Amino acid sequence: MREPKSLFRKYFSIYAVTMLICIFMLGVVLLFFATQYFRDDNRRQLMNVASKGIEVTVSNYDRNKGFLTRNELEKEFELIHRTTGVSVLFCDIDGRIEVCSEGGMCSHLSLSIPSVIRETILNQGEFFSVGYMEVFTTESSYTYGCPVVMDGTIRGYLFISKSLEELFDFLYQIIMMFLFSSASAFGLSFIIVFYATRMLTKPLNEISEAARKFGAGDFSVRVKVPVAGDEIGMLAEVFNNMAYSVSELENVRRNFVEAASHELRTPMTTIAGYIDAILDGTIPQKEQSHYLYIISEEVKRLARLTSSLLIVARLEAEQQEMNITNHNAWDTVLDIMWNMEQRIAEKRIEIKELDVDARFIQCDQDMLHQVIYNLLDNAVKYTNEGGMISVEMFKKADTTEIVIGNTGSGIPKDQLEKVFDRFYKLDSSRSLDTGGSGLGLYITKTLVEKMDGSITVQSEPDGLTKFTVIFKNGTSQSYQTQERTVEELNQQKVSLMRRISRGIRKGSRR
Repeated sequence: MREPKSLFRKYFSIYAVTMLICIFMLGVVLLFFATQYFRDDNRRQLMNVASKGIEVTVSNYDRNKGFLTRNELEKEFELIHRTTGVSVLFCDIDGRIEVCSEGGMCSHLSLSIPSVIRETILNQGEFFSVGYMEVFTTESSYTYGCPVVMDGTIRGYLFISKSLEELFDFLYQIIMMFLFSSASAFGLSFIIVFYATRMLTKPLNEISEAARKFGAGDFSVRVKVPVAGDEIGMLAEVFNNMAYSVSELENVRRNFVEAASHELRTPMTTIAGYIDAILDGTIPQKEQSHYLYIISEEVKRLARLTSSLLIVARLEAEQQEMNITNHNAWDTVLDIMWNMEQRIAEKRIEIKELDVDARFIQCDQDMLHQVIYNLLDNAVKYTNEGGMISVEMFKKADTTEIVIGNTGSGIPKDQLEKVFDRFYKLDSSRSLDTGGSGLGLYITKTLVEKMDGSITVQSEPDGLTKFTVIFKNGTSQSYQTQERTVEELNQQKVSLMRRISRGIRKGSRR
């Protein structure tokens, strides 16, 4: 459970740090723009006061005698100071301060304005500064300066100064409001993010816990799929599908092991029992050859079962390589029936519907041989004595159907869908008689599907059972060098039918 908790802390920490960074950046931007706004607003105010100061200065100035009444100008400056809270200074063109709004107590009258400031006014038409300037004030302030012009001539300079205390008060109020609102927003978002993160990681915790149980062997565990179709919901759905698939595979594996063990144990028990009976003398010497024949048949059955298990293992591991070619299916059918000719004759089975023609399909020849062999082998096994086997091929627009039928007891309808399952037998008690392991039809279906085909079965009780295999059509424009022509295949068919007929007649005479 440590990893989900760590993931929760990680998500929550990321959200919290991101929010703090955003709040900090927002505060910096807010303070910057607030300071700029307050600076520009105060500059406009100082410019307005400067206009009033210039008007007062001009009205109290005589070109020849200088100020008519310096006291009157000081009073005007003091009035401006009381009404606006700003300090007003007037200096001549040489920078000497002549009038101050502070009156007789003013300490500026002994000072002069630096030439660099006067040059700035001459070059730019005005001067504006934010900060501490000793010549104007003993504290940080806004300072605005402009020329006093009369009759086109600069007679002096007017300076307006305002303390930054209001700015500090303003910024303090802004910061306090921002901190309060940020703390409230952060607290609310903290709660929302906390529960949102828990909701986000809760399904992951469930999936993690389910995976832990799954790894411990509990394949029945499933997770709840969230209603919202997001990535976590998809992950939960994929996990459930994976769990279902693994559970099914585990069930199949267990059934496979149990069935394989049973199939292997039965002939091995028989072999061991007969050998022990022969060794300890329980079976008389004159009967030993009979039981040795049974042992031989059981060994052959074990060999067939082992071969089938190897084929199943290769198919399920997808190690069975394919070589899809254009092949006449009748060529394979006749070859297999030649190999089964003796068995067919011994049971006096009649062969029908061998209308040999060019039926080219797309298939792997070795896999097709295995498919046809399994179907015909089952047909011979389960056809009743003196019954009938038919092989037909129907060419459709894009596919060819190979239909192999046989008479016999048939397959019950409720078991038709199970005949292709691994180790499935209609009558397990018949396995010793037929030598079947229940893998033949499973292998057949798997091989057909690997060749992009399909297989179905139809059956009637005590009637005809038909297996239909469908493959994609090949091309019949020309025969490959290893393919036999239709005439050659028909000659082979005629020879086969004659041999079967002779074998049936010989069997009847016996």
